[in-house]
Amino acid sequence: MSAEAKTLLGVTRVLEDRGIAIDPALSIVTAVGTENVFLGIGTLSGRVQLLVPSRAEALAMVAPGAKLPERSMLLVSVHRDEPLAAAAVIGGPTTAKQAVDEVGPAAARQTWLPIIESLAGVFDGTIRNRTRYLGEERGTITIMYAGRSEAGQAEFGAELAALANRLRVPPTWRRVYDEAGPGADIGLTTECTATGPLARVALRFGKASWDRAIDLAKALAGVDRARDAAVRMGTLASGLEVETLRGVETVIDATAPDLIVWLKLRPLAGAAPGRGSGVAALDVERLRRALEDYELRETLLDSGDPLVPFLRRIGAFFRPRYEEIDYTDWNGAIVGRGPGSVLRDAIPPSPDLPYEELALLLGLGAFARELVARHPSAPPEVLARLAGDDEMDVQNAVLERGDKGKDAEVRLAASRFPGIRESLAREPRLAPEAIEVLAQDTKAEVRSYLLERDDLTPAAIATIETDPREWLRARAKAWLKARAR
Repeated sequence: MSAEAKTLLGVTRVLEDRGIAIDPALSIVTAVGTENVFLGIGTLSGRVQLLVPSRAEALAMVAPGAKLPERSMLLVSVHRDEPLAAAAVIGGPTTAKQAVDEVGPAAARQTWLPIIESLAGVFDGTIRNRTRYLGEERGTITIMYAGRSEAGQAEFGAELAALANRLRVPPTWRRVYDEAGPGADIGLTTECTATGPLARVALRFGKASWDRAIDLAKALAGVDRARDAAVRMGTLASGLEVETLRGVETVIDATAPDLIVWLKLRPLAGAAPGRGSGVAALDVERLRRALEDYELRETLLDSGDPLVPFLRRIGAFFRPRYEEIDYTDWNGAIVGRGPGSVLRDAIPPSPDLPYEELALLLGLGAFARELVARHPSAPPEVLARLAGDDEMDVQNAVLERGDKGKDAEVRLAASRFPGIRESLAREPRLAPEAIEVLAQDTKAEVRSYLLERDDLTPAAIATIETDPREWLRARAKAWLKARAR
């Protein structure tokens, strides 16, 4: 597998392991190129952050219509099923007042400014970057300090203690600060919302080893949680093939402490020659365009283009192509257009394509995710994830599979699309857990289809018996009576 495929697959696994939707996060990575991506991963929280150039195509994916300041980068933060949060990270030295005016919520600037001024006024502190969140009143400012002597370490510690008391920051900052030691350059980040500065700070450190990050995790969260964090770091180091961290950030917070490791993704290498139809030989951006454009795909099919073997193997031509004809009434008037005779038969996907190559499609748009959901190589845990996709076509592709598994059924049973839930309720075999989720559905059609089944659980029929509609309650009683014979 090429460096490109390995890097994108590594990012895919990072997202999947943390329960994060693959798209649009992976789409942002492919849009800007992995060589331009800084990846921040919360080893205690599971939060993932992408710091990328503020290119229009990336910004359009997370904040359509937004404009970022000059000298800024785009920060995208995502945590499990939460919506993506986007922010502008503005670089370059500036004054405390300018920084607060740039990123501080208007209602809290007068409260935040004296804090930033006092921090920037000691130990040659310099403001190097600040963050303004898009779509919410929130900002952060980071002040950098050079390494200190032993005496300076104690003096600076006193300044931090005063700040911690002022903001009511938990005392765990002291353990992290002492672990870092006097020689380390340090960045101090404070955060402010419309209600004022938060009781949270972050201590940032520059390039570090994974072992150093584990020591800081131990100081921040204790031995047990640091052990779990170390396991996650080991998986990251091997999966992304990263030996040295670009930075470590310890978030000091009473309820949500975190240790964020920052790393730079490996640059994409050119396509490897002579690799046949595998993804390693392909241009991912051309593949994306082909998957998004039906007419382009059909044009490529008989062209001999190197994309075609892979497109065939992933099932990109799983539907037949029909001649488009005019529909007329008895008088010869055209009343519409639709499919006529078959121009091309359906081409099924190749079951021998390994999921490791198929996985890259998860970041290439809705149709690509539909192909993954239809492909024989897709494992049950991926089907369960796609069963909760935002696109109905993707959910429907999972629904149509006979091997989708219990977890996918349960997730489809809670689909936001009524048609998916209705179709699922009519399937001949369902896991009891999925049936009980469907029984909670207040839509009459779903419960009506359930009452046509013979395998309702006691909990499911008990739920339907409480339906506010008399005719459904009567059907539930009839169902019980028929099975009591």
